[in-house]
Amino acid sequence: MNTLEKCECVPRNGGVGNNTMISNLIDAQENGTEEINNLTLLLAHKDSEIAILKVELQQDTHEKRDRLKDEVVDLMRQVRDLTQQMLIDQRTVILLQDRFAGRKAVIIKAYDEGTRDRPYGHCLVAGIGKYPKKVIRKDSAKKQAKKSRVKTSIKLVNYNHSMPTRYTLDVYLKDVVNPDSL
Repeated sequence: MNTLEKCECVPRNGGVGNNTMISNLIDAQENGTEEINNLTLLLAHKDSEIAILKVELQQDTHEKRDRLKDEVVDLMRQVRDLTQQMLIDQRTVILLQDRFAGRKAVIIKAYDEGTRDRPYGHCLVAGIGKYPKKVIRKDSAKKQAKKSRVKTSIKLVNYNHSMPTRYTLDVYLKDVVNPDSL
């Protein structure tokens, strides 16, 4: 029953004839109502499809994210293993942390498995704590001697805080430097 029939001013068949303007309006209203109902059903169906696709997309994203996370962890493990293989005795490294950051050092002894005090991979390094400064001709002999001094440092360093270089030192320092000398 439509709006015009509810007011009971127009009978269902249109009263005067089927081609009257009012009967056309009633038919159009019924057709519009059916069309709206069909569109509402179609909209609900599309909404459900969208919800299903969103869930699938999130699941795909989580699966991809998990797969990528596993790949990243595997690559990080490979990098760590390669770094430990490169960090052998007499290898020259550049320190990355602490007050000696950027300074060169030589690995004296590597502890790949760690120790009881330091349960991570680390190494004993001997390096340059203070580089010599530039000497000019007008400096006195005392000042030249002071500027020419090189300060050394001995330190236990985490593998993550050192960057290996391609160079090795041919001098064997294990007898001279040991962890007890810290």
